[in-house]
Amino acid sequence: MKRNTLLIILMSSCLPVAHARCAPAAPVHVLSSNTYVTEWLLCGPFPNLMDKAAGRRAGYDTDFLEAIGGEAGCRPTNGMVVTHGGVTRVFRPLGPAQGKIDLAAVYSNATYIAAYLYAEIASPVVQTGYFHLGADDGAKVYVNGALVDARYAERGLREHDTIFPVVLQRGLNPLLAKIEQGIGGYGLVLEALDRAHHAAYVTQALPATVSVDLLQSGALGEHLSVKPHTTLEAGDTLDELPVVWSVSDAAGAVVACASGVFSRATVLTVPAVRGFHRITLAAPHAGVSHQSYCLLAEDRAASVRAVRDRAGAWLRETTNETYAGWVAYLLFKAEKEGAANGCETPACVTIAHAIDECLNTMAANPLAHRRSGFEWAYRSKVDASGQPFAIFVPEGYDPGTAWPLRLSLHGMGGTHVSWVDLAQRWTQDVIEAHVLGRARAGGYTRLSEVDVLEVLAFVRAHWNVDARRIWLTGGSMGGGGTFRLATRHPHLFASARPVCGFGADLPVGNMLHVPLFSVHSDDDPTVPVTQSRLAAHALALAGGKAIQHETTGYGHAVGNWREGMAASLAWERRQVRPGNVSRVRYTAADELASGAYWARVLVWGPRAGAASFDVRAGTDNNLFITLENVGTLELDLAAAPVDRAKEMAVVVGTTIRAVLPPPLPATLYVTGDGTACTAGATAPAEPRARRHFPGGATALYHGEPLMIVWGTHGTPEANEALKRAGTLACASCAPGWMDEKEEPPMYAMLFGRLPGKPDDAVTDEDMRTHNLLLLGTAVENSIVARIAGQLPVVVSNGTVVMNDGLTYPFSGRALGLLYYNPIEPSRLVYWLACDDAATADAGVGVVRRQGRTAAASDFVLVVSNAPTLVAGRSFQPDWAWEEGYAASPLLPAELAAETGMVQLAARALSTVTSSDFALLYGDLGAPPPFVAGETRWMDVIADTPDSRAAVFTVTGARLIEVAPMISAAPASRRGGALRFFPDPAGRPIDPQRTYRIAAPTGWTIGDYAAIAGTTPRNAELIDATMADVIQNYRAFLKRHNIGYDEKYVWD
Repeated sequence: MKRNTLLIILMSSCLPVAHARCAPAAPVHVLSSNTYVTEWLLCGPFPNLMDKAAGRRAGYDTDFLEAIGGEAGCRPTNGMVVTHGGVTRVFRPLGPAQGKIDLAAVYSNATYIAAYLYAEIASPVVQTGYFHLGADDGAKVYVNGALVDARYAERGLREHDTIFPVVLQRGLNPLLAKIEQGIGGYGLVLEALDRAHHAAYVTQALPATVSVDLLQSGALGEHLSVKPHTTLEAGDTLDELPVVWSVSDAAGAVVACASGVFSRATVLTVPAVRGFHRITLAAPHAGVSHQSYCLLAEDRAASVRAVRDRAGAWLRETTNETYAGWVAYLLFKAEKEGAANGCETPACVTIAHAIDECLNTMAANPLAHRRSGFEWAYRSKVDASGQPFAIFVPEGYDPGTAWPLRLSLHGMGGTHVSWVDLAQRWTQDVIEAHVLGRARAGGYTRLSEVDVLEVLAFVRAHWNVDARRIWLTGGSMGGGGTFRLATRHPHLFASARPVCGFGADLPVGNMLHVPLFSVHSDDDPTVPVTQSRLAAHALALAGGKAIQHETTGYGHAVGNWREGMAASLAWERRQVRPGNVSRVRYTAADELASGAYWARVLVWGPRAGAASFDVRAGTDNNLFITLENVGTLELDLAAAPVDRAKEMAVVVGTTIRAVLPPPLPATLYVTGDGTACTAGATAPAEPRARRHFPGGATALYHGEPLMIVWGTHGTPEANEALKRAGTLACASCAPGWMDEKEEPPMYAMLFGRLPGKPDDAVTDEDMRTHNLLLLGTAVENSIVARIAGQLPVVVSNGTVVMNDGLTYPFSGRALGLLYYNPIEPSRLVYWLACDDAATADAGVGVVRRQGRTAAASDFVLVVSNAPTLVAGRSFQPDWAWEEGYAASPLLPAELAAETGMVQLAARALSTVTSSDFALLYGDLGAPPPFVAGETRWMDVIADTPDSRAAVFTVTGARLIEVAPMISAAPASRRGGALRFFPDPAGRPIDPQRTYRIAAPTGWTIGDYAAIAGTTPRNAELIDATMADVIQNYRAFLKRHNIGYDEKYVWD
């Protein structure tokens, strides 16, 4: 009622008002309501592709509204048409919403797009209002034609992320918000508050945002001028807030105190005694109690550097791993702060004090006595960096009792402290650790996965953790990480509780003994529910325990579903890992994930790709084993549920391969999965070089020390490009790297860097202790030149020459090679070389291409700066090339093109799965993915992602409805536009019939659901990856004597 009355006054008044009209033509938000802006006019989507030259998405700087006056000058109305660059869009009503506007739910393919939202703010007087904005991703906001806020970002949607004042005129004030999007979630949330309500929020949020500005004078800096500072846009709301200052010396005695107000500096003088002094700022009316430190010294910067030098020296010598990580973490932060703002800032001095205090008190082991929430760090074996995590230790923690541990993985864009309150008292009877994963978007793969494992090992080493009650959980990206970690390391966890997680493409059968409770909203636009639903169903079919707990209406924020989350937590508390398991079913992907429980792959089989085994200990003390692509399986009989004092028969397949008399060996080796299979206590001979495992470049990111080495012997331009690439690689926790402009970055490591050196600085000790990523040709990099004669690949006179005689032109191309280090055969090298060294920077796709599949090639040759593969080859366990490559057929021109490969994959998928239609992504205008006459079928198989094929059914009537929607859908970030093959248009579709549709991944079905508006509930995974599908289709064509040029496309 109040809102309507105000609108009548504004509309009927004869006094001048801002943009007065006879009737509102756009949604009107009344400022005095002090609530979310929930109703808008929406216009979009507009294209927002990446501008590589600018280093950001082009739509952010493009004014798509030029035709109606531009972003600053337009005044949209309902139904207004906008055309830009051939794209025509209309302003349409949106809302009312609950607060957050989920644009990903509006646009089915919400990737690399931009949209506008328009409303008008009604104000009865001229006043300053305060806008509290959250946006995902970048945003520009205009009020009354003025740009009042602009931020290009990669970020999740958070309330109050940006706060800014806005001068509102009396009447209606035009408000235009432009929200642009990369990938992931997409939306905005905006609160429009008057001064009083903004002040209330500021007071509430102040304790977490306050810091101290400090100026020192005097011989030692004993005269202090202190002033509160907050990152909040407070306006004048805090100007007269009373504050109390006190300063304490190293012994804790208060040596000075004073009162003041928030907006003005306060002067204190302390005794001129050298050393750290604690400054305490208290604002009781706002709940503020903040501590920082100052340093009294003749040369404060030199004193801070001395503390850092002392810490560095201690780290080089210490074996105290309890505190080494924490000191290394603080040292990294101190050096970064000092480089950015100088060594005398309160932030830098406070970090230096923390370092000094740690070094001085660690002998008493204060960590053992800490309780509730705090941040800590371990020292990584990869790069000796301090990697942080957050931990909550129960107030009643007793080290004499084993406690359950909840290991939590954050979502994309977050950190280990993003969604936790370290100040809270922790009264729960569970230890809880929150992992960073090295980066905000590390994905819990490569070094991000290693970080989870290292945090878990550190926590178990320093607190009494019940090994049978380690509960894994995470949301969004963390939900995907939960699936991933539970499938790769199932023996570590008692349960997996993903929230809006994804795992449909993972070997969830590995989780046979890890119960799953998956929470998901079926309208999630960011992570389709099919990604968890298919995984849960597959686990249940494999004999595991799976609960898929779904709701609707929460989108990607299903963590707000109180009842569902409470049910999942209650379930989690009941989960206990079995003391021993009689069956180990496992699909191994690489050296880091080669087995679980009491069985692991010691030697891989002859093929690149996954190795699988299923081992059961029978009640009769016999072992029943099936193997696929396993060279040698190692079984820890000391940990297996067998009686080593009794005879054992070892059955491989259906054949008894050995009968072992008692006492049984502690370790059993089963070698070969064919007719020559043997079983016994003798381990296979150790090779001269370390054994080869699949994974290509990812093998360097499994937790061993890694050093980046760039060449310095090329042209000045080449040397600079190689150094730039090396610097980016040092910050990356996975193969491939990106030159991110955002701070903090999404994909680069937040704390620590991989060691990097120019080639001439590399020592023999470096070679002995590190795996090496080598950048540059043998001409450009002296380390490459040193080992080139012992590598199986060389570049000579513009030609790539393989040691088995195959050759390729090198002009305009880049190569990558994983091999053991010929000088230190226990170590690995990865060699990256480009015909033009300028392509060695963020644009090169060599290392990024590797590791996409379990069959990732060890040698890759690509066209520089294009997604085109020339060749990809792999080694066997003894570093001999995989057999059959030279005999593999070359791709004809028709199949090397994007069109041909999409058509082939569609035909293969529909044929192998006996489906009527295939659903795939295809960018038919993209560069060709392969090179005709050079790329072979084995290259295609190795390059095919590990996505699991899935099938679902629809009625003909529904297919007739959905087909036009799919045909009109724009391109997706997952690889072009989603399309049916063949196109149902023009084909006779029986409305009464049920049609079977095959798709290459759960993500595909999720995008289908977003476009179609409903999620197929009958979708099921089939036991085959897309690589298997294409292989089987080739066999089908050969069996029926059909040529590729005849039947690889649709009739």
